Amino acid sequence: MTGSEETDDLDVNLDAVAGKTYMIASPSVGLVAPSAVKALRVAMMNMSNHGARWVGDASSGRGSVLAARNMALDAAFEAMDEGPLEGVLWVDDDILMPAEALTMLASVGYDFTCGVYCQRAENYFPLVGQFLERDGKKGFRWAVNLPSDAVMRADGCGFGMVYTSAKMLKALGKGAFDHRDGVSEDLSFCLRAKDAGFQLYCLTAVQCGHLGEPQLVTYQTFREKWLKNPGSQSTEVVVADGASAA
Repeated sequence: MTGSEETDDLDVNLDAVAGKTYMIASPSVGLVAPSAVKALRVAMMNMSNHGARWVGDASSGRGSVLAARNMALDAAFEAMDEGPLEGVLWVDDDILMPAEALTMLASVGYDFTCGVYCQRAENYFPLVGQFLERDGKKGFRWAVNLPSDAVMRADGCGFGMVYTSAKMLKALGKGAFDHRDGVSEDLSFCLRAKDAGFQLYCLTAVQCGHLGEPQLVTYQTFREKWLKNPGSQSTEVVVADGASAA
């Protein structure tokens, strides 16, 4: 996506979460930065202040991100068996978010929403975009020009800042993060959601930071690099020889 993305105006009623029950899932495979812990707790309290209830925290530290995500998914299904669950908010353990981030993602009324955060690697591409196919090979095209304060339709995203409804999770079933088509576990989930007819919506007003070394990476970090030499790096990743587009 390089500027032709479909968008809607952002219309958020933060109190739409009132009286509904949610689960948090923040998979971790190592030490978590105190700043990330604080940001997550502040965002959860913001959602509580708007009347949301929390059924629990399904975060996991199991050996791989894939295993941790699927364990959190299993916990969500257990919670659904025990009582009403509106949805799950997925937050990676190296994300810094605005206080209203979780509330915004859950309150807009869509089954599948994400915020904006960028790769920590040198190109810093925003981790949201469209699937593609080149010569029979699967791939992904990163978004470059994100509209301001809008709801942007997309095919896939990283799972650093995501909301998924219980309705969608039930439709996809267990193991929804299992690898397929040579892409990462989060994009594999997105492929299954797309195949099942669920549209992903990116709330571009939910701008998050990605803790990196040595700097915090934001969308502004990407824009500053991109504007210095626009088009110098391909926005497309095509899977080849079993590699993973992540």
